[in-house]
Amino acid sequence: MNISTNPRSTIIAKRFFMLFDVLLTPHLKSYTIQSDKNMQLALKFLFLTAVIKCHTKEVQEIVINAIGPAKTACECVFFFHCENEKKVINNLVNIRSGTLTNIRNSPSQRQQSQSHFLRASNTVCDNILKVCCELSNLKLPQKNRASSQFGRSCGVRNFDGISFKIMSQNKKNEAEFGEFPWMAIVLLYAPGELDLYVCGGTLIHRRVVLTAAHCIYGKNEAEIKIRVGDWDTQSIDEIFTHQDRSIEAIIIHESYDSKSLENDFALLILSNPVNIMENVDIICLPEARYDFDVTGCFVSGWGKNKFGTGGRYQYILKKVELSVINPRACEQILRRTILGTNFELDRSFVCAGGVKGEDSCEGDGGSPLICPLKVDPKRYVQVGIVSWGIGCGSDVPGVYANVLHARPWIDKQLLLHNFDNTVYQHRRYT
Repeated sequence: MNISTNPRSTIIAKRFFMLFDVLLTPHLKSYTIQSDKNMQLALKFLFLTAVIKCHTKEVQEIVINAIGPAKTACECVFFFHCENEKKVINNLVNIRSGTLTNIRNSPSQRQQSQSHFLRASNTVCDNILKVCCELSNLKLPQKNRASSQFGRSCGVRNFDGISFKIMSQNKKNEAEFGEFPWMAIVLLYAPGELDLYVCGGTLIHRRVVLTAAHCIYGKNEAEIKIRVGDWDTQSIDEIFTHQDRSIEAIIIHESYDSKSLENDFALLILSNPVNIMENVDIICLPEARYDFDVTGCFVSGWGKNKFGTGGRYQYILKKVELSVINPRACEQILRRTILGTNFELDRSFVCAGGVKGEDSCEGDGGSPLICPLKVDPKRYVQVGIVSWGIGCGSDVPGVYANVLHARPWIDKQLLLHNFDNTVYQHRRYT
């Protein structure tokens, strides 16, 4: 039987179209997709497919034929709006605070820094997080929300990222989205102007960020704000949005020396607590009893990819794997540099790296050096804070502020502000 000539099936199909217009169309006005006819067509397809599931094949085919373009057309949408997308993304002595740089750059600069995406549809999308999704696979976005399953313990690294993985030629040095959820950005803030990147930092409490004193020395609370949960500093379209907080207090270690950078520690007290989420969590801090793997450590940040004027700040969070170096061995290496034979490495420092091409750099100041616990390798403790070095990527180790050395001071400061100073203590869960 030719279904196109069945009057009853045709009438039923038309009623389903009318039902869609009556029930759903008014609600679409609250979404930006109201002006996108292709998106509305996709929603109509999804709705009608679900409603007519219990009806005859004739009715189903009439409806599907009527909105046939939805079966083959695709729309560039963020991957988390596409139901069946595989979610694989293709890409892309200096004091290490570096120079100030805009946290958001112009579209032309952004276009030069990222790859375009070519899917099976042969449609190119212009955003690192977008895919060309068949309209029948589109789904409405969900608001990000805090979850009780996160924040049970500190230092949980998301090895495979959240919701998607990067596949690129430079993957070795690109962090996954949400891989290091404790990462914070210290921003220089001025109303009506672009925020300027100053340094990195780490979340050690919902209201406390640990960073390097040299990053914020001489600055006041009103001109600094903190961002957590970011990954691509040039995008506001990530699956979980970043969180910004103003600063209530800046606490610099009382023994900080701005010339030698000894005791390069600072705490930033946030005006309001951040929400612990999939992409925002707390790092563990070391204790004398902790035994961590010194060969499997990482430093992460948005700093320059090389030293000097030729280096460029990174849009996407980068990571470098390196090893912690014995302090005395590090001191001997540093004495063979411009520092001279009388140089002494202060106890407030720890060294890491020393392999050519693997190092932190300008702009990474304040960012964390983290190492896995031997007793619980999936959890990390912050061993150091990026402080200074001789060039970048040379065979000379980088120098980091020694967090274990500052642990008693950090504990004391949190108690003085009536904060729980056990949240960054490792708790093993099975």
